[in-house]
Amino acid sequence: MEIKSVLSDSLRIAWKDTIELFRNHLRLALMILMPIFMMAMIGFIYPSGNTSTISNLPVGLANQDSGFNNITLPSQEFMTVFQQINTQTHILKLTNVSTMSDIKTQIQNGKIEGGIIIPSDFSSCVMSKEQATLIIITDQSNPTVAAELETWLTKVFDQMSTLLAQQKVQGMAPAMTANESLATVKPYTVKVEGVVSANLSYFNFVAPGMVMLTVMSSVMTGLPGAISREKEVGTMDGIMVAPIDRMSIIQGKALGQIGRGLFQGLIIMALAVGLFGVVINETFCWYSLCCCSVYFRSSAWVLL
Repeated sequence: MEIKSVLSDSLRIAWKDTIELFRNHLRLALMILMPIFMMAMIGFIYPSGNTSTISNLPVGLANQDSGFNNITLPSQEFMTVFQQINTQTHILKLTNVSTMSDIKTQIQNGKIEGGIIIPSDFSSCVMSKEQATLIIITDQSNPTVAAELETWLTKVFDQMSTLLAQQKVQGMAPAMTANESLATVKPYTVKVEGVVSANLSYFNFVAPGMVMLTVMSSVMTGLPGAISREKEVGTMDGIMVAPIDRMSIIQGKALGQIGRGLFQGLIIMALAVGLFGVVINETFCWYSLCCCSVYFRSSAWVLL
């Protein structure tokens, strides 16, 4: 009967704290708005979804090719093909600029997000049967966009190089098929598969941490605040002299804040799945259980 009485008293104290929370409209609004604000902020920093986050990204293009014996055909062909690819994908919004310093200045002024430079020896290297270099300039102050831009441009330039080499091989050996020439130029291909069938984003990795961060913030601020308010209004003395076990007070306060934290965690999970396309899998559930375990231990640590 003693255990049953302790649990019953604990639930009453937890219910009292919950009722007080719902009566205080400001605290209730902040409890709901905080996870929404944090998820929106993290979702902006780490965009989610199965498609590329880049769309009509302003990028400067500087063609500094001086040509080979006044011939700039290689750089012109490159720009034509690249413009065609960009027209089909609508990834970039290209702007012609003159020099590298112009690109850096416009990046610093917020007019463009990156730049592509065709160096002065581009045609000379191509026509001399040497490797030509393309320069990609990114804004490291925005690492997410910089990484996306670098990855996409590197992939496109690699495909263009492979296509050009494939055409040259077919020109030297007309009997070759397109697949044979491609296998000659690029004998290896890479296919990456994950343990989860869905196409996950970095936000899927961040979401469980957001759950833990929110519930930890809730316990670190909510429990001391709940006790200090009881002391300020004078109700703590009444609770202490009540004919209930002291453990009931500790457990009741902890249960009240646990309910608050779990409610906020559910808000985060709903936003993560509904708005940001987070896929709930075994890893996500495992992290969430770890978050709950840390939360319970933190509740006991703060009170004791």
